[in-house]
Amino acid sequence: MEISAQRVRLIHGSPYDILQKLTDAGYDMIVVRDYSGDSADLIDQSYRVLRAGGVCVLVHALHGGKVADLAQRDEITVARRELLRNLRADRERWTCSLNGLGDGVFIAVKR
Repeated sequence: MEISAQRVRLIHGSPYDILQKLTDAGYDMIVVRDYSGDSADLIDQSYRVLRAGGVCVLVHALHGGKVADLAQRDEITVARRELLRNLRADRERWTCSLNGLGDGVFIAVKR
């Protein structure tokens, strides 16, 4: 399948600033690298902008293995751990999968 360049849009910046400006149900996929802020807001904004069946991809989900190590309590690790936990718990809205290859890729599909 070929995807036209007009169908792909790269937007750099904080997801907390960018997502609130995007159209409701206007996107098939979002990829997030920085998600160390308010996890509830990121989850809600991601859900709002994705179409049904849309995919939210969180890269570096395991944060160098720190997310799985509960002794790690730095701010970024705790925020990522909370976000992944909250997404997995929200089964009415998301179907989730964690791929442990590399630094981890967390995939949440909007129901």
